[in-house]
Parts: sequence; C-alpha cells; structure tokens
Amino acid sequence: MKLRISYFNDTDTLSLWNGMPASEGGDVTRDLIADYDVVGKVVGFTLEHAGHLLLNLLSMRVDYGYTESDSFSDQYPYTLQMKNGTLIFSNAQSVEYSVEVAEHLAAHYDADGDAAGFTLDSAAELLLPYLKGEVISERLSTAAGSAVNNED
Repeated sequence: MKLRISYFNDTDTLSLWNGMPASEGGDVTRDLIADYDVVGKVVGFTLEHAGHLLLNLLSMRVDYGYTESDSFSDQYPYTLQMKNGTLIFSNAQSVEYSVEVAEHLAAHYDADGDAAGFTLDSAAELLLPYLKGEVISERLSTAAGSAVNNED
C-alpha cells in the first residue's frame, strides 16, 4: 500500500498511514498514537510535536539517536533514532515482530500484540518537505468529520 503523509504546522502533527480508514487510536508512548482499523490492525501513526522532535534530526542526515522521557515522570520513555536514513521511533517495550503498514512504513508490536513503535525508511527524503513547509497538507471534509489527505 502507498504511504500517505500529512503534516499540519498549526498543530505540529504528522500523520503516516496507508490510506485505510482508522476507527480508533491508542497511545504508543508520549507524542505517538497508533491508528487502528475496525479489526485492530495498525493502519498508521500520528506523531504530535513532529517538527520539534524530527526536524533537526532529519536535517542532519547522519546516523544519530537519543532516548527521551517525560520530564515529569519516566512513565512514557521512547527511543528516537536515525540509522542509514531510516527513522525508528519506539516505546520502552521489546519489539517482538513487525508488520508492513505501507510502503516505507512498518509497525512494531510488543509481546502482547500492542503497537510499540514504527520504522520509516527514507525518512528525511519523505518527511523534510512536509516539516519545512515545502508540501502543504490539505484538510478534506468527510461525512464522518474532518480528515486529512495527501497523495504522497
């Protein structure tokens, strides 16, 4: 499936998904939400504070990684890494298996079958145009409410 990307500068929110409708979302860790379809399969991810978290990391285009945790507690630690152009965002749970969600995007699952993060290949090439405002995401109205769409 083709990867869909939307970024909204006003909320600093990035959506990565396969174009399939999401019926619910669940927190993976602070700033990262997994979007699920009606049968509980991950169809994408929503990353809050995306520009703040990713812009400098992706702009460096070098292998780099760091671990960050909530400044008020260690309840939601996560790891954010760049390796060979691939972005890896994961929570503190061990990854048991991964499933391709869309072209370039894989969802990682823990031992309980819950989303534990994602891997995005060619991350800088795919995301920097959005985060730098070179590509504009559109908001489209649907019968169910507001949705986002972009054909990239």
